[in-house]
Amino acid sequence: MTERLRGAGMLGLGAICLLAFLLRFLPIVLEPNLHQPDELYQSIEQAHRLVYGTGLVPWEFQYGARSWLLPGALAGIMWLARLVGDGPAYYLPAIFGALSLLSAACVVVAFLWGRRFYGVAGGFIAAWAMALSVDAIYFGPRAGQEEIAAHLLVLATYLAEPGFRPQSTRRLIAAGIVFGLVFSVRFHLAPAIALIVLWSGWGEWRARFVPLTGGALAATLAGGLIDWPAWGFPFASVWYNFEYNILYGVNAYYGQPGWDVYPAFLAYYWSGGVAVILLLAALGSARLPMLGAAALLTFVQYALLPHKEFRLIYPAVLPAALLASLGLAQAATWVERQLRASGRIPGHAIHVCGLAAAFLWLVFACGEAASLGYVGLWSQDDGALRAALSVASMRGVCGVAIYESHGFTWARSGGYSYLHEPGPLYEPGDEAAFLKEAPGFNVAVSEGRPLDLAGFRARQCFGGVCVAERPGGCAPVPGTLVTEIPPTLRDVKPLAPP
Repeated sequence: MTERLRGAGMLGLGAICLLAFLLRFLPIVLEPNLHQPDELYQSIEQAHRLVYGTGLVPWEFQYGARSWLLPGALAGIMWLARLVGDGPAYYLPAIFGALSLLSAACVVVAFLWGRRFYGVAGGFIAAWAMALSVDAIYFGPRAGQEEIAAHLLVLATYLAEPGFRPQSTRRLIAAGIVFGLVFSVRFHLAPAIALIVLWSGWGEWRARFVPLTGGALAATLAGGLIDWPAWGFPFASVWYNFEYNILYGVNAYYGQPGWDVYPAFLAYYWSGGVAVILLLAALGSARLPMLGAAALLTFVQYALLPHKEFRLIYPAVLPAALLASLGLAQAATWVERQLRASGRIPGHAIHVCGLAAAFLWLVFACGEAASLGYVGLWSQDDGALRAALSVASMRGVCGVAIYESHGFTWARSGGYSYLHEPGPLYEPGDEAAFLKEAPGFNVAVSEGRPLDLAGFRARQCFGGVCVAERPGGCAPVPGTLVTEIPPTLRDVKPLAPP
């Protein structure tokens, strides 16, 4: 009987994890969308450069302000997908699938923590709540540094603190390695990493702190050495990122709202549920205070930096969502226990409060997904990305123009990652420039009215973004698409050409 119950429990957890994976994977594949250009051009686009030799180069990869670790890892996935088939129809789902699995792993962590603290029923409640976390569903499959580092941070914390104090040296070294990987992906999380490692190793310096820090330092050193051949010395990307963003003011150039914008973001994206999530997260922090403290520290740290976006605090939002799932499990199991003790629920009954909590959380998640903050994001730039994918499926393309109109620029085009063409890209800013450069391309992508210039005729439109083509080939006209260089760096010599 025990084995049968254990098997049923594993089957139930597998079903929740499968649901979590599909909720993260299917939306971004079936309706492509782009939250912010960095999640594409700082990672997938650079992986495309490594595998296929073409890709737009943002200023960070011209000035050495980014590590090649993340693009290199994604390039490995892209290369493996190439063994099955060529083009974005194969490598994009492979990348999004791998990242969705990484995000879904946090659901397993929520179950394990919930089971440890509140029993099997509590584990299922926590896993269910984490699977339905709208923040994790939306940001989970994205290839941004913040998203990937946040998921790794949660996994590393579980390895170090699974609800008891493990003494296994191998496990603690493994936790340290993942912490080091978090730093290598997003070094800004160093304060949160240091807090958790110190908290976990406090009072057991030789047994716990040494293997944790040893693993972290080894992985961090390995990540830093990647910069040596790329940018000239170890940890160069860390230094250049700090130098240009802080000392040269690039971070401030892209906007510097006040610290209060982040509480406003939470209210905007979480809508009326902000108080519920924070209250449950505080409840969950009673069991995992180090994770709650790390989330709060990260939130404050990013509030002090000049540039602010909601995605940047995802390493604080994801732990808060996980802690809220544990808080929900604690509340449901406590109420259930009290009702059973009073005789209001029969001892043999199923976990009534758990089922009620699961249903209410489903309703809550649906409300958050339709909030003012999220409702427009699920299909943001869907038309532009669909148009780019249609270009990737065309034959005989020898050059593509991103016709700059209505704010439609290269940043929204999907780049070579979606267009997947070996020819040059152009970005004519007006009709005169379009006519001058037209011999260099035979496909044009524009927003608004379909193009009717220089022999181009509309082929297909996707939500207001249209693809036009003309017959014939292309003349050897140099590509004119140039990525933006922040004004504060105009007099600084780049390390690598665009």
